[in-house]
Amino acid sequence: MKTRNTTMKLIALIALAIAVPQTSYTQGSRSKDVNVVNTPNVNVVNTPTVNLSASSSVGINPSSNTVQVASSAREPVLTMQTLTAQFVFQKYLEIDLAEGQFEGTTSFTVAAGLLLVIDNVGGVASVGITGDFFEADFITTANNLVAAHFFASFPSGPLQYSVVTPGPIYADPGSTVELVYKRDGGNAIGVAKLKVTFSGHYISQ
Repeated sequence: MKTRNTTMKLIALIALAIAVPQTSYTQGSRSKDVNVVNTPNVNVVNTPTVNLSASSSVGINPSSNTVQVASSAREPVLTMQTLTAQFVFQKYLEIDLAEGQFEGTTSFTVAAGLLLVIDNVGGVASVGITGDFFEADFITTANNLVAAHFFASFPSGPLQYSVVTPGPIYADPGSTVELVYKRDGGNAIGVAKLKVTFSGHYISQ
């Protein structure tokens, strides 16, 4: 009888041990890789490190996302500015020298807060009589340094020359670009004209 009671108690203890769930404990957790597939929305907070595999594509919404890129003089990040209509620049200038007038100037002012990049200046110059000479140039200020840029000229018709100065040439924000046209040789007979167009673009500062 005693043996039977002992056996029954042993069976009851085994059944109780099976019924109660066991809890295991570890001293630490191990990080695991997370694989993201398809096109889910993933919210990233704090400052985690995200490694992208080759040929990965990341979409950025400029209205609500900011991307910070580390750059230095030794290892610069190369960028390219996309020109829009508001950044394209063109300006037409003309100088008329009346008979007896030896020199004339005209100018324009660069927009404030924008660096002007002059890509090309070209046009035509005319003189009063055959054999007359002229000098044409324009003056810019870049990094607070003043420089003169002279036109190359090529005969293009009676008393007329094509003039051109290629860029890039820079002009500081808010600075003055001055066009200069002179008769050369001491002769001021007839009317002389210079007509040119400045073409380029602005860069935000």
